[in-house]
Amino acid sequence: MGDANTGEDGQDTVDQGVGEGQAKRVEVRGDGEGDARRPEASLRFRSAPSPNRGGVCRIPGDVRGIVLHSTEGSLEGALRTFAMQGGVSAHYAIDRDGTVVGIVPEGDVAFHVAAFGNRP
Repeated sequence: MGDANTGEDGQDTVDQGVGEGQAKRVEVRGDGEGDARRPEASLRFRSAPSPNRGGVCRIPGDVRGIVLHSTEGSLEGALRTFAMQGGVSAHYAIDRDGTVVGIVPEGDVAFHVAAFGNRP
C-alpha cells in the first residue's frame, strides 16, 4: 500500500492493490463541485455489525494506509455478506446516497485484505 502523492497536474494519486504483493497507481480526481459544508453533502451514519473481525491492540499512529474496495450489487447485499459467520468484513461501507455504515469498530481488524497483517 503506497502513500498518496500529488502528480504534475496537481491531482492526487494513490496506490491501488490489485493482488497480494501487487499495487497499481490510480489517479484520484474530484469534480470540483464537492463541499462538505453544504447540508445536502452531509453524511448519514448507521451501524451493521459483523462477526468477522479480530481484536487487536493498535499502537496510536500505526495506521499505514487505507484500503478501498468496490462491491457489486446493493449496499444491503454487501451487508448481508459481511453479516455471515466466517466471511469477510470491512470497517465501513458507503452507499450511493452518502450513507456511511459502520461495520467493524476501528479498534478491531476487519477481514478484507488477505495477509495484510503479515506486512513488514
